[in-house]
Amino acid sequence: MAKKKATEETVVELSKKERLNAFIKAQQLAAEKEKSVIKIGKINEFKITGREHYMLTGICGIDFNTGGFKKGTYNVVYGAESGGKSTIALQACEGFQLSNPDLQILYVDAEQTVDETFISRFPNLNKDNITFLKEGVTEKIFDMLVDMCQQNLVDVIIVDSIDSMTTNAELGKSLEENVMMDKARILSRGLAKMNQYLSDYGITVIMIQQERIEMSMFQAKTHGRSGGKAMRYYPATVFRIAKVGSQNETTKTELQDSKIISQYVKIINEKSKISEPYKETHTYINTDVNKKVAVEKMKEFIEYAVHYGLIIKTGGWYQIIGNDGEPIEKVQGEAKIPSIFAENLDLYTETKLTLYSLALPPELFIVQFDNIKKMLKQENVNIKKTKIQQLEFIGHPELITDKDRKEMVFADRKIEDFFSEEDYKKALFNLEEEKVNAEKINKENEELEESEEIFE
Repeated sequence: MAKKKATEETVVELSKKERLNAFIKAQQLAAEKEKSVIKIGKINEFKITGREHYMLTGICGIDFNTGGFKKGTYNVVYGAESGGKSTIALQACEGFQLSNPDLQILYVDAEQTVDETFISRFPNLNKDNITFLKEGVTEKIFDMLVDMCQQNLVDVIIVDSIDSMTTNAELGKSLEENVMMDKARILSRGLAKMNQYLSDYGITVIMIQQERIEMSMFQAKTHGRSGGKAMRYYPATVFRIAKVGSQNETTKTELQDSKIISQYVKIINEKSKISEPYKETHTYINTDVNKKVAVEKMKEFIEYAVHYGLIIKTGGWYQIIGNDGEPIEKVQGEAKIPSIFAENLDLYTETKLTLYSLALPPELFIVQFDNIKKMLKQENVNIKKTKIQQLEFIGHPELITDKDRKEMVFADRKIEDFFSEEDYKKALFNLEEEKVNAEKINKENEELEESEEIFE
């Protein structure tokens, strides 16, 4: 009795924080004994938290918007028909593979429209590491997804698309009978079951949706989405892909023989838990089937380079700025810029690296520096390989330069060379502060372990 009273008095003397930490530790130990998992603790105790878990795509419009995608999250890409949603999703996967060639991708083709012709627009996509699930029934799809996530069989899942799925209840009814909210109910349960495995194994899910009109009282909401509340609450990022709308933007869409061959699209970040929300960027979708290109990276790169001052526009003249800040090339007319970079692909890659340092948050660029270089170098290798193959095939090997055959070597630039001294120190301070906070939490946990006998 005296021992119990002494224990109670000791507990009272502890602060609320100490009692909370002791409670958490007791719950974790109890779960461990029962061979179960309880996800409670400080943020650094969970796997998918820091900037090292961001996945860059190589698409400027995505990377400069949210920093790419984050491992262990749901993400939504939605928009009007023929807006480039599937193209952007697959192009992102190709970008993931530039820095991680062994990445395993599952493509759920609920629309059952993806074929070899469509995939051929992504010549650098490792097709051996992409598996297709051609199924349209929601229950079957999510049963399969839960099993695959539980066994950690894939790294990225693309669901194309939520709107084209049907349910068993809908299949069992005639076309005249209503089935209310059945898909939304299944989505809510399926996403909840998958969620725990996404964070455990770092699986990234990209769900494609069609834009639809929703009626609210006497107003029509043009940017609506199906799927119920779960499709709004679970995603970490929601991108709306919007085709041109205003008159001045229509000039950015190329026409050839009365058909669109390059579609300018806005990438509007409507929700983001991993970056600054409500940001708007853009990219270009190639619609010319004769070009084995999906997202026109060169075109978007040039526009962003002009925006960030790496290409100086003076009237009709354009100057390309080198690593030392001095002009190295000058051409008249924007149309001539791609040929300059096509002839000197190493210049393109070096300039793109500098562009990433300007467009990404400094902390993210510092943490992802090696991955960015690896991604851009592999992109350089792929472009050179394609260029050489094309020139040899059409019978113009004399146009192949020594630089085209030589492996690219980045200029000897350290991370601090990309920033001013003040900006670099601020970024390091922020990263160091995060590290100190994590170490402080670890120290508190160690001290807590020493006082566990209070609850024994």
